[in-house]
This record gives sequence, C-alpha cells and structure tokens, in this order.
Amino acid sequence: MFEPAEYCALYMSDFFVRARHTLNTLCLFYDRLFLHDYFGIFISLDSYPYLQGSTDDELDVVWAFAGGLDSQTKAYLRQASETQFDGIVLKGVAQGLGCSTGPFSPTFLIKFAREYTAFLRHAQPFFAEGVMAMCQSRENPFHPIHSLQGAVKLREDCADEQNAESLRRSVQNNKRACLFEQQHHKLPLISDAEEDQVRWDRAEDLLATALLLATVPVRVPTISEAPAEQVLSAREQLKDLLPAFRSAILKATWEIGQACRESSMEEAMSLARLYADTQIEPVARDIEKKLKAEDTKLRHKLLRSSIDNTILFAKAIDPTEPLSKWDLVGSGLKSLLDVDELRQIKHELNSPYEFLVRLPAALR
Repeated sequence: MFEPAEYCALYMSDFFVRARHTLNTLCLFYDRLFLHDYFGIFISLDSYPYLQGSTDDELDVVWAFAGGLDSQTKAYLRQASETQFDGIVLKGVAQGLGCSTGPFSPTFLIKFAREYTAFLRHAQPFFAEGVMAMCQSRENPFHPIHSLQGAVKLREDCADEQNAESLRRSVQNNKRACLFEQQHHKLPLISDAEEDQVRWDRAEDLLATALLLATVPVRVPTISEAPAEQVLSAREQLKDLLPAFRSAILKATWEIGQACRESSMEEAMSLARLYADTQIEPVARDIEKKLKAEDTKLRHKLLRSSIDNTILFAKAIDPTEPLSKWDLVGSGLKSLLDVDELRQIKHELNSPYEFLVRLPAALR
C-alpha cells in the first residue's frame, strides 16, 4: 500500500477534506495522505477517466445492483445521477450513510453526494499521482460489504436537525473505522477538527496539522485557490527543501506537546498557533529579507556582466582593437563563474523554513 520510507498519514476528521487550504497544505507536507474508504469507491477511482458516460444504458449498469437499497430508492437516486461516476459515488454514499444512522431527506443525501463527488474530481490529480490514496481493510467492521444489510432511511419531511444528527453518527462511525485502519496499517492519524479529543499519544500528529495550518496559509493566503496540478508542481520544485521543513515542524510539535502535557487539546492548538506566530513567522521573514537581498545582488551582477560583455563584443568586431575571440570567451566564462559563485552563497542561506518562503513563488 505504501513504502515504509514514506511519510504518510490518515485523515480522520471527516469523509473527505472539505477545506481546500487544508487539503493543499496536507498534500504539500505528507508524501501520501490517506482517506478511509467509507463509501467503498476506491476501485472506481482507478477507472475514473472511463466512468464519464451518461447514457441510459451506462447508468442502468451502475444501478443494476445496489445492495441494501430498495427498488424505489434506487429508481429515485438513479434519476439524480448525471454520469457513471456520479452514480457510483451516490450509490456508495446511500449505502454508507445507511449504516447505523437515522433518516436523511432525499435532497440532503443527493447534495452530500455531489459535494463528495466535487471533492473527488478536484483531488483526482492527487489520486492519480499517488499523493492521495484510500485505505479499507476487509477486516474492518466498517468495510462497505458489512453495511449492505442496512438501507439508507429516506424521509421527505426529515428536518435539517435530523439530517445533521444522522450525519454526525456517520462521521463517528467513520472515525471508529479510522482507528481500526490506524492500528491495522500503523498510520498516524491527523485531524483539522479541534473537537477531536484523542489520546495524547497521538497529539504529535494533531499538533503538526495545527502548526501547518497556522503557517502555510499565512504565507500563501491564496493556497485554497491552487489547483491540484499546481500543488503537485510545487511539491516537485521544493522537494529538496521539504525534509528540513518537515523535521522542524515535527520538532516544534514535540516541544509544544511537552509544554502543554496537562492541557486540553484546544489549549494545545492555541499554543501551536502562538508558536507559529512567534517562532516560525519571524524566522521566515528574516530569510525572506536575506533572499531578496541576494536576488538584488544577483541582478546587479548580471547587469554588470551584461554591460562588460556588450563592451567586449563591440571591441571584438572592431578590427582596430587587438582583442582575440578567446579573450571574449574567457570573459564570458568568468561572468558565468561569478554568477554561479553568487548562487552558491544563496544556497548557504538555507534554513528549515526556506520552504515556506519559496512556496508562494512555487505555487504561481
């Protein structure tokens, strides 16, 4: 499923990562981010490009078998499916939300399924590149095969409060399933929900998420607008800077955990944000100033070299000047060596938080 050397985590807050800035930040930081396949659509993701058909025959195939759903519910949901992929997700949602929960209104169920589908479409490049994946062990009591005995309870007059309560129960089921997957696959759990009161032996992962969300979006306020392809490109550009940044974040979370061992998780999260404001951001600003100063020196060096080369070229084409072509080549090579030397000086300015400073440019 994953390489031992990879730095992976299992997202447990919800069925999917609703906030785009959270999704993009986590996909920048982790080698691979796992979701629990609560709705049983993992296999369909591999065939995503081939599941865009929308003819009646294609949709009929999708809905030919939908364990746990009665014929009336299947017919109703079949009409709400626009493509084969939409139908597969809607069917999985209907089956999954019907496991040990209360009733849902049909409109709520369809709206939720469409939100989930929109997330999967946006994140498809992450799945295709292996940056995101889904895990689901057959031994897991919340594996889709175990939920086929129940059917989602649709009720036209279901109030918003009841929809919310039924969804809350489903989310709790998903979190219990994540705990099973965490034990089975030895994956750390992460969450962006402050209400997740988990044992302190998992605090490092939760605090790392809090620290990331208190730093990355501050440096890149528009990170929620970055498409998946842009995030993947930034990962590639900054891959050499990521290990040091990751180590610094994990060291900071350990320090925060030690400082607030007896505190509540909410207080720990607040301390993580304070740490980001007082210990990380000032360092990042200092690095930014140094890098800007070095960029200015580099531009001036290039400008001087350009002027020198222009003068040399003018002399070279003037036969009255005793200047050979080898003098010109030698001067050009010296200019390149000067620029390379300056770039080496820039490299020596590296800091664990240089990743943060260079991230905005990498995401453009």
